[in-house]
Amino acid sequence: MPRRHPATVFPGHRPIDRPFRSPAESTNGAIKVELVNREKWPTRKSASAAIAAYIEIYYNHQRIHSGLGYQTPREMLDGYQNHRPAA
Repeated sequence: MPRRHPATVFPGHRPIDRPFRSPAESTNGAIKVELVNREKWPTRKSASAAIAAYIEIYYNHQRIHSGLGYQTPREMLDGYQNHRPAA
Protein backbone atom coordinates (compact mmCIF):
# COMPACT_ATOMS: atom_id res chain seq x y z
CA MET A 1 0.00 0.00 0.00
CA PRO A 2 1.45 3.40 -0.89
CA ARG A 3 2.21 5.82 1.92
CA ARG A 4 -0.26 8.65 2.20
CA HIS A 5 0.45 12.18 3.20
CA PRO A 6 -0.42 12.67 6.93
CA ALA A 7 -3.02 15.29 6.02
CA THR A 8 -4.93 12.84 3.79
CA VAL A 9 -8.51 12.50 4.91
CA PHE A 10 -10.11 9.14 4.26
CA PRO A 11 -13.77 8.97 3.17
CA GLY A 12 -16.02 9.07 6.21
CA HIS A 13 -13.28 10.47 8.48
CA ARG A 14 -12.75 14.05 9.62
CA PRO A 15 -9.39 15.49 10.52
CA ILE A 16 -8.99 15.93 14.28
CA ASP A 17 -9.20 19.52 15.43
CA ARG A 18 -5.97 20.95 16.85
CA PRO A 19 -7.19 21.38 20.48
CA PHE A 20 -8.03 17.69 20.63
CA ARG A 21 -4.71 16.61 19.09
CA SER A 22 -2.43 18.51 21.43
CA PRO A 23 -2.82 16.23 24.52
CA ALA A 24 -1.93 13.19 22.41
CA GLU A 25 1.01 15.01 20.85
CA SER A 26 2.22 16.06 24.31
CA THR A 27 1.94 12.48 25.58
CA ASN A 28 3.80 11.10 22.57
CA GLY A 29 6.52 13.72 22.98
CA ALA A 30 7.00 12.87 26.65
CA ILE A 31 7.23 9.15 25.89
CA LYS A 32 9.83 9.77 23.19
CA VAL A 33 11.97 12.01 25.40
CA GLU A 34 11.66 9.98 28.60
CA LEU A 35 11.83 6.45 27.19
CA VAL A 36 12.10 5.77 23.47
CA ASN A 37 15.08 7.99 22.60
CA ARG A 38 17.12 6.82 25.60
CA GLU A 39 17.53 3.24 24.42
CA LYS A 40 18.18 1.16 21.35
CA TRP A 41 15.42 -1.39 20.93
CA PRO A 42 16.38 -4.76 19.42
CA THR A 43 12.85 -5.45 18.16
CA ARG A 44 9.55 -3.65 17.73
CA LYS A 45 8.01 -6.12 20.15
CA SER A 46 10.45 -5.17 22.92
CA ALA A 47 9.89 -1.45 22.28
CA SER A 48 6.12 -1.94 22.28
CA ALA A 49 6.22 -3.87 25.57
CA ALA A 50 8.42 -1.22 27.20
CA ILE A 51 6.13 1.60 26.02
CA ALA A 52 3.01 -0.21 27.31
CA ALA A 53 4.65 -0.80 30.69
CA TYR A 54 5.88 2.80 30.84
CA ILE A 55 2.39 4.17 30.19
CA GLU A 56 0.58 1.83 32.56
CA ILE A 57 3.08 1.86 35.44
CA TYR A 58 4.84 5.23 35.32
CA TYR A 59 2.94 7.71 33.13
CA ASN A 60 -0.54 7.00 34.52
CA HIS A 61 0.32 6.21 38.15
CA GLN A 62 3.50 8.06 39.12
CA ARG A 63 4.29 10.94 36.77
CA ILE A 64 2.64 14.22 37.77
CA HIS A 65 1.12 16.39 35.05
CA SER A 66 0.90 20.18 35.20
CA GLY A 67 -2.32 20.15 33.18
CA LEU A 68 -3.94 18.03 35.89
CA GLY A 69 -3.02 20.34 38.75
CA TYR A 70 0.24 18.48 39.44
CA GLN A 71 -1.51 15.17 40.01
CA THR A 72 -1.08 11.84 38.29
CA PRO A 73 -3.82 10.78 35.86
CA ARG A 74 -4.79 8.05 38.36
CA GLU A 75 -5.18 10.61 41.18
CA MET A 76 -7.31 12.81 38.93
CA LEU A 77 -9.54 9.89 37.93
CA ASP A 78 -9.89 8.69 41.52
CA GLY A 79 -10.83 12.20 42.66
CA TYR A 80 -13.38 12.49 39.88
CA GLN A 81 -14.95 9.11 40.66
CA ASN A 82 -15.10 9.83 44.41
CA HIS A 83 -16.82 13.19 43.93
CA ARG A 84 -19.39 12.24 41.28
CA PRO A 85 -23.01 12.53 42.36
CA ALA A 86 -24.82 9.21 42.63
CA ALA A 87 -27.12 8.47 39.73
